[in-house]
Amino acid sequence: MTSCAALLAVALAAPAAGAAGPGTPTDVASRFYAAIHRFDAAGAAALASGKEAPRILSSFVELSRAYARLEEAVARRFGPEEASRVGYGAKSRAEALGFLAAHDEIDGDRARVVGADGRTLASLTRVKGQWRVDLVAALNLADGVEALERDARAAARASEVVIRGLAAGHFQAPAEALADFEARTARAVRAAPRPGERSL
Repeated sequence: MTSCAALLAVALAAPAAGAAGPGTPTDVASRFYAAIHRFDAAGAAALASGKEAPRILSSFVELSRAYARLEEAVARRFGPEEASRVGYGAKSRAEALGFLAAHDEIDGDRARVVGADGRTLASLTRVKGQWRVDLVAALNLADGVEALERDARAAARASEVVIRGLAAGHFQAPAEALADFEARTARAVRAAPRPGERSL
């Protein structure tokens, strides 16, 4: 089973806008991640390579939105400090700092955006003269796109239920709400048809 939290790693790696000149790998990666955080799947897909980019990023944005909305709901119920337990905003801000000192490493039609600590923050490929984020390099989709879609739907549905519960005062602590979210997501993933299967 693909981990929803692991799938969010790319969506949470939000670079700082304006970190490099227009058209450079860092600039393209910056705009790509900014589109994800605006929940603009089409905008992100336009900056990514591969024919499956629109489909993949539609699910990625659905997954990102589920976590962002859950964090907002926890903040309304328990305050912003407790909402940081969700991890979406805090990790986004932390990752953004890494891009401030990032540099491009270009090898022909391949490029990496590398942070000051040597980590690869984004991998890109040149497509018709334009740098595009390489989703194959960025994501672990060993279970296939269908698994990503399944996980995103499960997280979205679970977050809706938990958000309603938070608004109604059903949870007495953030940890209780997050545990319910994780349990509901896991149950929905297990109940969903596997790739190649048909629901009855």
